[in-house]
Amino acid sequence: DIAGVRVGEEKKSGKGGKEGKEVATVKVKGKCCVLRFSDVDDLVGHFLGNVSPLKKNDRFTLRHVSVVEELPGVRPWFEFKPEEAGRTWVLRGTLTSDSEELEEAKATGMALPVAVLITASEIPPHVWTPETVDDVLQEGNEYFAWCIPPEREDDRDLTLERLKKVLFVKGRRVQVKVEDSVLVQKLQLESLLEDNLVEGISEFFRTKQFGILQLGDVLVPVWRFEEELKDKTKVMGYYCFNLTSDNAGDLEETAAGRVIRAVNPAEIARVIAARIDPDAEGTEFFIHGFEVLGIGEILSPEDLENEMKAPIMPELNAYREVDDGACINGSFDQADVTIFKQKTRDKQQAANALTALAMRQFYNPHLWYQEVVDDILKLGDQLTFVNLGNLEVGEEEEGGEEMIRRDYLRPSEIEDTFSIGVNKFSLNLEEEKMKSPPSELPQVLEEFFNENSMGIVRQGRVMLPIWQEGDVFFTMDPRSRQDDPKSTASVSWFLSIPSLSSSLLQSIQNPNEELLIDGVELENEFASRIAEETDAVTEDQWHGFLKKREDLWELSGPLSITDEKFPEDMRGKQTPGIAVVATIFSKIYEPQHWTPEIIEEVVVTGNKLYEKSAARLGEGENPGVNDIITEFFLSNRRINLMISDCVQAGAIFKGDPKVPDLASGVEKFFQDHQCGVLTLQNSTHIPLWKYKEYFYYLLPLNNVSVLRFTSPESLSSHLVEMFPEGDFEISGVEVVDWNKLPPWKHDPSVAVRPKNLPPLNAFKPLEGDARAILSGSTHQGSEIFPWGIRDKQTSANCVVALGMGVIKDPITWTKKILDEILVVGTSLHEESVKFGGREGRLRAEEVVRIFHIGKNVLTADVEVETVKGQVALPPPEPEVKGKGKAKKKPPKPKKKKGKQKRAPPPPPPVIFLEEGLGKFFEGNRAGVLTTGNYSVALWRDQGVFFMFDPRSRDNRGLVADSGTACVMWFACLEPLYDVILANLEGEEKFGLYRINRVIVRRNLIEGLPAPAFDCSMTPGLLGSENIASREFNPLDEEVSVLLGNISMFQRGLHSRGFQSTAIAVVAIVMAGLHVPSTWTPAIVDSIVRAGDELHRDSERSARAGARCLSPSELLTCFVVGDTKARVSIHQHTAAGIVQVQDLTEALGLFFRHHCTGILHTPNFAVAVMQHCGKFYLVDAAVRNSQGRPDYSGGACVIRCERIVRIARAFVSNCNYKVPSVYTLNAVDILDLKFLASEQSCASGC
Repeated sequence: DIAGVRVGEEKKSGKGGKEGKEVATVKVKGKCCVLRFSDVDDLVGHFLGNVSPLKKNDRFTLRHVSVVEELPGVRPWFEFKPEEAGRTWVLRGTLTSDSEELEEAKATGMALPVAVLITASEIPPHVWTPETVDDVLQEGNEYFAWCIPPEREDDRDLTLERLKKVLFVKGRRVQVKVEDSVLVQKLQLESLLEDNLVEGISEFFRTKQFGILQLGDVLVPVWRFEEELKDKTKVMGYYCFNLTSDNAGDLEETAAGRVIRAVNPAEIARVIAARIDPDAEGTEFFIHGFEVLGIGEILSPEDLENEMKAPIMPELNAYREVDDGACINGSFDQADVTIFKQKTRDKQQAANALTALAMRQFYNPHLWYQEVVDDILKLGDQLTFVNLGNLEVGEEEEGGEEMIRRDYLRPSEIEDTFSIGVNKFSLNLEEEKMKSPPSELPQVLEEFFNENSMGIVRQGRVMLPIWQEGDVFFTMDPRSRQDDPKSTASVSWFLSIPSLSSSLLQSIQNPNEELLIDGVELENEFASRIAEETDAVTEDQWHGFLKKREDLWELSGPLSITDEKFPEDMRGKQTPGIAVVATIFSKIYEPQHWTPEIIEEVVVTGNKLYEKSAARLGEGENPGVNDIITEFFLSNRRINLMISDCVQAGAIFKGDPKVPDLASGVEKFFQDHQCGVLTLQNSTHIPLWKYKEYFYYLLPLNNVSVLRFTSPESLSSHLVEMFPEGDFEISGVEVVDWNKLPPWKHDPSVAVRPKNLPPLNAFKPLEGDARAILSGSTHQGSEIFPWGIRDKQTSANCVVALGMGVIKDPITWTKKILDEILVVGTSLHEESVKFGGREGRLRAEEVVRIFHIGKNVLTADVEVETVKGQVALPPPEPEVKGKGKAKKKPPKPKKKKGKQKRAPPPPPPVIFLEEGLGKFFEGNRAGVLTTGNYSVALWRDQGVFFMFDPRSRDNRGLVADSGTACVMWFACLEPLYDVILANLEGEEKFGLYRINRVIVRRNLIEGLPAPAFDCSMTPGLLGSENIASREFNPLDEEVSVLLGNISMFQRGLHSRGFQSTAIAVVAIVMAGLHVPSTWTPAIVDSIVRAGDELHRDSERSARAGARCLSPSELLTCFVVGDTKARVSIHQHTAAGIVQVQDLTEALGLFFRHHCTGILHTPNFAVAVMQHCGKFYLVDAAVRNSQGRPDYSGGACVIRCERIVRIARAFVSNCNYKVPSVYTLNAVDILDLKFLASEQSCASGC
């Protein structure tokens, strides 16, 4: 009952006779309960009260019960047995370490981990049995024998490079992918090995599922698997495969292999650390990524034997397939006249051979691309130049009937040690190790590769490196083929020695002369160029800062703001410019790297910035911080500043409690800002910035110095000591920086697909065969994008998607890549609207043609209306009764007067979309389909058709309000057409469409040549008068000429003789980057090459053919070196007749309003510019050092003091027999953006 007392009610069910007994039933009215007592006596009394009186004399038993905490590893988990409570389970195999099947179990290298992970990707952990562990060990042995045949007795170490990516498991063909060193972790000496492993394994498992951990000779496969419990909750389990040591205690511990299951990565790290010798050599460990690309069906014994005998074709990557191998070409050969000097030209074959063999040691040859081949030739040329002194001049060789002198090096004449970057190679050459007539070359090479991995095949001037990578044989020919003079240097690989021999025999000069084979061994020694760190922090200084007191350090500069090198009217007033430049330098240099030279550079550059800002305001004006120019160039950086006026203000010394003092103002400022400018007494401007936990300011008084403080209080108190009274004001300064988006890492899942289709990876299969979809996490109409352009970026997103397809294989795309496309596309749309002047939805051809994705700079040229037509026929309108029956009388024919006109030809047949898709992909690879407001990106890759749709789509690619952007691939066009038609709305299904072809290419960003100034001087002075180039050849007091090495007629250019207009525009852009007076011949050559590229792109866009383009036909956005330029070309600013007097007057009027322009006739154009009172003419035709026509000259720059000399030079060079007309077009530079370039200064500074 409610008191906890046992209750019951007895009811009689009936009566019997005398001997009958009453039968009663008990009906319980109470419920179970829990009672709490204050002491034990009450509990015992209550218990006894509920006991029946008949049982009170019975014995009782009191048992102790303890509830044990449920720990992992206490009870068995399927076939896994407990090993350590709370930590791990173990599954051991039945084979022992001394089994005959496992003779090489501990010497299989990479083979066993690969076999383990293949099984782990197929079989869930709870299905594993001891037999599974034994099967894995046997498969590892078989895989090892597949990679390294048993007959190969020496060099049986199976490394990652020798691993075959195709193997056969249980009669099936399996293709795997091993990513080399996905994670590299250094072993910290101050921490334990186990702690280092925990950190590395945990980081690896954040993005990967399967991996192989390598530390020295120890290789351990690790993986994770998400398990679903009965209550639908999911638990992550971590696994590793471990070989048991031989000295185990009992028979059970002698099992050869075991699988460890752990609750977290830390336990996996502990198990692995127990296997590793703490005294073993090695300062870092690696985790290689692993992935199963495909598993085929079970093969019959005959098919399996044929598959194993067939050669395995490696991945092509940048190579193109040729017969029984593949080939990749460079962009030139060793005899190129524009790249190499005459002293070494076509004599580098020995050095090129050794350089190629050295390059393979630190760069996998399967991953080489065109630029690597070019680099080999350039490095070989340098090595040849260094070793030319070793050439044996007196030696002669037979050449036909008479003797000729040898002018090229042999491999034996190359020094025994040479360097490539920081890699120093030691050469061991075995000259003429083998000799062979051409007919017996395959047999000799077979014998050669049995003992050697690389060598050089040579015959006279021909020297070809050969080497072996696994079962693939490589060679390089640095020359062009004799039968194809337009060919270039090439690197080729072959699957068999006969194919290699056939290629080598095609390169030799004399088919009857004996071939020599030299054996080559190279040892690489890496030499670090990082300077040893010195003890820069002591009690008296912090790096270059001298300690003044406990909370103050000072670094003094060598220059004062009143120095005589500054103009007299500027001295002492430049503090606003110096303060702004100091905030910029605080972003470029960390405080420990500041030096007196940097402080001097800040002062000089700040003075120039102040001077330019004052000149913009006018005479007599003293600009403040808000008047400083906010967009300018500093060296090769484009600077864009955002200055927030008066973020904090008040009085220096606290007087009025309502007015903030300097201490509180500085403290509040650093709560929201990193750097700014403090203005004291309306005259002194001091830059402030914060780095980590310390505060800095630059004091522009006397000798300028930088001070370092531990707190804002000590900084403000130091300022109050120097400026005890007056007002202060703090302005925030933000340096805008263009941060590149990091390249997203793809994490494709394991997928098994037929051979003729790409793997699914992150894609999901669609209903139907041979189609798949990948959805992102948002779409272009999401609220995360700006409201004004939301859902209007379709064209830009489509162009970016086509660019992403060039950078990354679309099969490996993930959700993050789709999100990145939308982010980059939105930025590209905003840039296009900013410079295009048109808002709203843009067409594909209106999108900016040059953009970047991460560090990749791409150019997308759009060909308008490659295919156009109608989407589909509209359905016929239903007939309405009573209409359409009355026939109209035909109109009376009008009387025709004069000659009868022919009827116009019928229009071409309409191309409907279903037919248009096939017609487009017949000769094109990628494009953008547009109909109404609907646009998608289409392209073909790996034999399937891709479609990217940035709008909101569901998991089938159809219209949905709560969907995401998606990319789909189809094996044929019919389902692609069905999806497009299903997504069209209303009249779009029957409207007009157009498919614009898009050509996307990746730009090679190279730094421009350095101008003619001393690199030790202060760089980046804004608009400074740089030292004039000594390359200008003075003709008289008024005219000097700078001559380049090449002209627009140079061999190798794309459109020889027609690029003058494009070269003129590029020269104007170059003048915005480097002052014309500092140009060098190398800069003139780079202008010609960049102009040739611009002409090629403009010619394709304008479809002009082979002719000189007019300025209006040029593209206004292009790349010059490492700079993206955007220009505006005015139409017909001036025109006249090509005569000296007429042109002089026109140029004089032109230069009153413009600085740069294009002066062109119907078939030729030059750039005209004025700078610092001098006039320049850039002529791309062939000229000599006098600026006159000459067949052996190059492009030139003519610098004149007067306009009439410019006009006279142009008219005389035109040399028209009949007077012609000219036109002047002004050119304005709208925007210059510096792109990422890894090339260092060309001048070697």
